[in-house]
Amino acid sequence: MLRMNDSNISFNGVSEVNDTVIATFSAGYSGNDVYFSFNIADKAAHAANEEAFENDLIAFKDHVMGVIASM
Repeated sequence: MLRMNDSNISFNGVSEVNDTVIATFSAGYSGNDVYFSFNIADKAAHAANEEAFENDLIAFKDHVMGVIASM
């Protein structure tokens, strides 16, 4: 009989303004643990669009947590 012990899911996204990638986001889910990270891809674009970056980061987190909550 098959017994599933755990689920592992990876998420990836980008913060983009006018076709310029400002940052990349990643998250991982394993059991009860959720890991988040981001990478600033363009420091000048990030500085000029910090509010857009922050909004995208919040949206990414909310999406990941919504998917996990629905499992």
